[in-house]
Amino acid sequence: MAAVSVPQPSSLNLKFLTGVVDGKSIYLTRSYSRVNPAASDDSVYNVAVAIFSLSEYAPGSITRTDKGELVEGI
Repeated sequence: MAAVSVPQPSSLNLKFLTGVVDGKSIYLTRSYSRVNPAASDDSVYNVAVAIFSLSEYAPGSITRTDKGELVEGI
């Protein structure tokens, strides 16, 4: 039988640029779990931008990690 992927909650990782020391960038990463896997990329991106706007640090990167459980299909 074929395996089927069952969506699990995603996570959102935001990287903030907190400063530069000796020419090297220093980053702070914040992770947000339990992101609805059905949420569109645009929606998740807009939430990330809103969170960045509330921070005193410069925005770095936005990463979304989707997860799925593989189960035996019917």
